[in-house]
Amino acid sequence: MLFDWSDEKNNENVKKHNVSFEDAREVFEDAFHKSLLDRRFDYFEERWITLGVTKTGELLVVAHLYSVTSEGNEKIRIISAQPMKGGLMRKTEDNFEIKDEYDFSKGIRGRFYKPKKIPTTIRLDNDIVMFFKKLATQQKVAYQSMVNEVLRSYVTSHTDHK
Repeated sequence: MLFDWSDEKNNENVKKHNVSFEDAREVFEDAFHKSLLDRRFDYFEERWITLGVTKTGELLVVAHLYSVTSEGNEKIRIISAQPMKGGLMRKTEDNFEIKDEYDFSKGIRGRFYKPKKIPTTIRLDNDIVMFFKKLATQQKVAYQSMVNEVLRSYVTSHTDHK
């Protein structure tokens, strides 16, 4: 996922909301972020409002555009970001980029989350490894990816995502 923003808008956002776009970018690493498609105006591109937590635990609301480059890479252009304090955003007179209130109950959870792969060593029974290697060869995929998908399916079925 590529990220982009205007340095001028970033500087204005830091002065206005005390939130940098570098910090706002961390919201997309929150697997449980919630996103709403912003349909208030005809923007000619996908404009989203995303609620999520940074690595420091700060809850932010981020306005951003979503597009796919000609090379096929997903790209997010951050437009605005502000903190939530006690469940409410700070109201400002001239903030047309983010509304004062949103209902995220119908938001899409994890819409822009891309999990990072981390190398790990686990000890599995030989028959389990052989099963996945054989199946992966038949389906022409890496067996580690197949094991990851099985584990993700298990986690998803045992996690309340509401």
